[in-house]
Amino acid sequence: MLQKLFLKKSDRTLIHLLRLIFSSNIAFSVDFGILVLLTEVFHIHYLISAGAGFITGTGFNELFIWFFTEHLHIYSLFSKIISGFTVFFFNFFTRKYVLFR
Repeated sequence: MLQKLFLKKSDRTLIHLLRLIFSSNIAFSVDFGILVLLTEVFHIHYLISAGAGFITGTGFNELFIWFFTEHLHIYSLFSKIISGFTVFFFNFFTRKYVLFR
């Protein structure tokens, strides 16, 4: 089953979704972990921490975190979670309708 899910080529949307969930969770975990470590432990400004996590993880996270934190006044760690979901769905639908057509 794992071989079918991760190694074999597939045109099924569910397989694409599961692969994206897996890879996005890894990238988000690294990204979020670096944000927490740098911001909460080392007291580095949240945008610098988010940038470091962004570079290490992937996505449009810094732009969304800045917007949610500065304009909507959401705590930076919650902004990061919202950003993660936003980027995840953007990536999924972009890959689905642009790359896999």
